[in-house]
Amino acid sequence: MAKIKNTEQLISTKEINKYILITLFVLIICSMVIWLIPKSTSDVFMALAGGRDVFSGKLGAPDEWSFTTEGRVWINQSWGSHAIFYLVQKLLGYSGLVGVKIILIGLCGFFIILSVKKRGIPIHLSILCSSIVMISSHNYIDLRPNIMTLIFTPLLLWLLYQTIECRKMIWPAALTVFVWSNMHGGFMLGIGMIYLWAICHILPTVHREGIGGFKRYWHY
Repeated sequence: MAKIKNTEQLISTKEINKYILITLFVLIICSMVIWLIPKSTSDVFMALAGGRDVFSGKLGAPDEWSFTTEGRVWINQSWGSHAIFYLVQKLLGYSGLVGVKIILIGLCGFFIILSVKKRGIPIHLSILCSSIVMISSHNYIDLRPNIMTLIFTPLLLWLLYQTIECRKMIWPAALTVFVWSNMHGGFMLGIGMIYLWAICHILPTVHREGIGGFKRYWHY
């Protein structure tokens, strides 16, 4: 009986590994398709100019790009992303920007896998979910600061799931939103996610234990 059981486990493991390889292949194909789709956007050059201003000490200074905006201060919400793009372009050229794009796409897919798997979903199905999400949102994945929001959203979700086992993980989640806020204006979504997560944990506790139960979740 033990031998039969071990054989069944071995077959099951081989099947799972096969599914993992298949779904990984699908994810790689989806990522390559997204990476190779040519997109014309002037935002890349605006990002490079914004990054140049950051390293020139002009962050928060009057806009010098056009005589029609003379004296106007541009609040560059995405200055962090612009600085990264500009630095890569200066060091590695435009080919470096192409490399950054595939890295950012990979991070996006990786964090989606982590957040889905944290819900108890098998790894091969988590990879498949990541592939579906990535290819469905390909119109929004390009070399612009908005890709930072697509990366930070699943990362924050994964960190919030971690707080179920370790409440102190709320601090890395808060730090993630802080970094996010300097990368893209979509950080407001992150603040909303933390508030919603906190409310969904605090209200049931207060309902069961009264206002005293709030003390256990003060850090939320």
